Amino acid sequence: MVAYDRQTYNAPNPMARLAHRARYGNADRLIAKYLKPDGVMLDYGCGDGRMLRRVREFAPAADLIGYEPLMQGEGEGYRRFTHEEDARGCRYDLVTAFEVLEHLLPEDIGKFVTLTKDTIKADGRVIISVPIMLGPVLIPKVINAQFIRKSAWKYSFSELVRGAIFLKPVPRYHGS
Repeated sequence: MVAYDRQTYNAPNPMARLAHRARYGNADRLIAKYLKPDGVMLDYGCGDGRMLRRVREFAPAADLIGYEPLMQGEGEGYRRFTHEEDARGCRYDLVTAFEVLEHLLPEDIGKFVTLTKDTIKADGRVIISVPIMLGPVLIPKVINAQFIRKSAWKYSFSELVRGAIFLKPVPRYHGS
């Protein structure tokens, strides 16, 4: 399995690397705009904590929390929760979910929505980003997955054509 870092921010594919670094830049700008200097932020699905470490640089007084059930240990410059119940113990000025909801089953997306609704402050904000999996951008994404990351083929040729050329949604892949 390829490390997430090599699939995204430090991908060998220059187009993938550029796209992910642009997403990080956009995320930084949005977070800087909406996170109060002493605010409380939850990054849902924080992975290795790269985003929260970046936020710590421009929001040193903020209370940063990452929810990530798949990684153990302390976060560097932020608190990490591995259980949703722990994340429910706070009230947030900002909740983010960058490139994570597309990996969840519908019932887990519902849990995210409920958690956010129950914990966001009245004047709080939610920022969600998901990858584009429709239109011509689908072709280089599939090529990148196949040949650079060595992923298993997830779509039939007809699904790829329907999604990339005719803008018809492809079924969601739930494999491992």
